[in-house]
Parts: sequence; structure tokens; C-alpha cells
Amino acid sequence: MLWIISGPTSAGKSTFIRSDECFALTGLPSKTSVIKPMDDLPGRLNPRLFTEPNCFLHYNMLRPVSLFAKHEATDTTPRSEYQARSVDFKADPWWNEFARRAKDQQMRAVVVVANIASIRERVGRRRGYNIPYWNSLYDKLNLPDIYRAWCAELQRQEIPFVFVDATGSTYPILDADAAFEIIERKVMNTAYSKEQIEKILAKEDFSYHRVNLPFGLHTPGRDRSRTRDLIFRESLAGKSVLDVGSALGYFCFEAEARGASRVVGVELDPERFRQACLLKEIIGSGVEFLQRDILRQPLDEQFDYVCLLNVIHHLDEPIRAMHQLAAIARERLIIEFPTFEDAKFRKTTRIRLPKRYNRLPLIGVNSKRASATKADGGQTFVFSPAAITRILQDHRRLFREVKIIDSPISGRKIALCRK
Repeated sequence: MLWIISGPTSAGKSTFIRSDECFALTGLPSKTSVIKPMDDLPGRLNPRLFTEPNCFLHYNMLRPVSLFAKHEATDTTPRSEYQARSVDFKADPWWNEFARRAKDQQMRAVVVVANIASIRERVGRRRGYNIPYWNSLYDKLNLPDIYRAWCAELQRQEIPFVFVDATGSTYPILDADAAFEIIERKVMNTAYSKEQIEKILAKEDFSYHRVNLPFGLHTPGRDRSRTRDLIFRESLAGKSVLDVGSALGYFCFEAEARGASRVVGVELDPERFRQACLLKEIIGSGVEFLQRDILRQPLDEQFDYVCLLNVIHHLDEPIRAMHQLAAIARERLIIEFPTFEDAKFRKTTRIRLPKRYNRLPLIGVNSKRASATKADGGQTFVFSPAAITRILQDHRRLFREVKIIDSPISGRKIALCRK
């Protein structure tokens, strides 16, 4: 069986091929041969496409327009010409020759689904990649039109295909409506120019989170994409999300990009709240930001997902906060918390073997004055995973399941709590 794994540049085709979900869908292990088209003229097809019983064809849906951009376009070529070429797969000589010769071969296709925000983020993180070229090309294209044209081309060639959501890391299969809901998400719909955003980045101190912005730009803070992929593993289409202690709004914007129908970020600090609202305006986001102390001013509604990420250790009443947020979490509460192995906690204690403490149901109290910084406001509590689990499941049966996983931040854990 020949499986065509297709999608635009940086949509996640290679990562999907290496995933367990790809094996479950195709039956082909990750060591299966992966063949990519060559840019040469017809007649240079890799013979393994027709001799190997099983293989992957890694096809970039931007090939027609990329060939045009590299060999025919000039500085004065209008955007409309790029868009016309991007949906004309007959303009790719390699694809034409392949489709002709593989007409009688057993084939299926996977269409890897992503939106422009997630694609630009991945482009920006790739090393040894011509980032300016691909960002410039994406500026000229209409991504939904390209997806529609590719699906029409697969239908014309009578190649069965399925959609797979590549905005997370679990790759659920989608129907056409759900797929195009992701592809057509109106994120990064900015009214700002690239020059205006660059001036704001030079002026503001956005050092907390790396937030993706239009034109391939981003704030200079910490990259939390690994945590994002751990907590938002499934599609958020139609879900409501509350992020408590949302800071610059990174997880709010990412939830929106993954299809959440309503996203609310709550931030008490006035400067971070102001900056989050500024970033929202730059992005053209629909996230709602509130400046309030949610423990003293509780919300009177429920949310499907409630996030409390690297906040709980700053609170005066962390156990009360967990109980209160559990009550408004309709499906999940997600807590990222420091453990006894956290570096800041160990600076003010003399614990020699913190892993042993993490095995016991303990809460540690740190010296806030010794650990306080301008960035974090001082850390006061740490928790063992067993303590978090007992608080949420043993003292009160607040959740059906509490799963503890490692956080990408050293010395911290994430509790995934399901109702």
C-alpha cells in the first residue's frame, strides 16, 4: 500500500509519519520508506514508489506555487498570480507524472490539517530552514483554498483520503467540516503592519512567554509549546477554556488557535493584564481577558477546561483554590505545580534527596522572601504528586481520574484531572 502523507510546509507531515497514530491508521511502522518528490522534470520518479510493497509518499501541497516562486515569479508578480498557481496541481510536473504512472496502484492519502498560526510557529522553530522564504510565501497565499484544491485533486485522481488533526500531538481523524473549521480559523487577523509590531516588541518587556505574532514574529519569552502539546492533546473545537493566571495570554491564544469556542484569561497583575490586551489587539484575537482575583471574585459559570499553570504555589490558599476551580471545571482541571525537586525551593532548604519527599503526600513551605523575584513574585509552596492526588481524590472525590505527568520545566509536574 502506498500512503500519500500530504499537507503544506511545516504542517507536521514528518512528525505524523513517526507517530503511533500513523501506524494505527496505515498499518505501516515508522521505519517504512519515506519518499519525497524531486524537483526535476518528469521521468525522474523514484522507482521505489512502484517496486516497494509499502511506502510513504511525503507530498508538500505547496510544491506548485513554490516551483513558480523559485523559477518564474519576479519582484513585480502580483499576489493573485501566486494564489492561482497554488491551487493548480497540474502545474507540478512531478505530480502529473506520478499520477499518470501510479494510476493502477493501490493508494490512500492522509491530509494533515493545520492552520496558518500553528504552521508559522513551526516554520519559526525549524533550524537550517529558509524561514524568510516560507513566511513570505505564506503571506501571499490563501491556505483554505489550497486545501480545497488538493482535496479536489485527490478526488479527481480517485484516491481515497482522510483528514488528520495535526494541531496537537494525538492526530484524531476528522470529518471534512471539522477539518475546515481548523483550517479556516481566523487567527492572526491583524490590523498592524510588521513595522508597527516590531516597534512594540522593541519598546515592551514581553519576557515571560513566547507568544506567536503575525508575520512570523514572536515575543522573546520562554517557549511553552511543549507544555501546550501536553495539556491540549485533543482538538478543542467547540470547547470553553479558562486560564487562571494567564500572564501574557500564551495558553489562551493557543487554545483559541486549536478551535476553542470561548477562551477567558484571568490575570491579577495590572502590567501583565495590559500587555495581554495589547497582544490580543495585535493578533486580532477574540480571547476575553479579565483583571481580577478569582478567589475573591469567583466566576459564576463553568468551563470545559480550566488551567492553573505555574500559579498555585503563589497563592495564599492553594487547597481552597483547587476546590474552587474543580467546581467550575466541566471536564478537566489542569494544574502545573512545583515539586520538592524545584530549583527555587531547594535554594532555601537543605533537602538532600528531594525525590524521596516527592514519593510522600507532602506540601513544602518555601521562604518567599528568599526566592522572590520581579518575575515570579516569590514562591511559597511546593507539592508532591501524591499530595495533589490525595487533595483532589481522597479528601473529596472531585475527579474521576488524576494523572500526573512530567512538566517540561525541571522540577515541576502537571496534574491532568478528569471529571
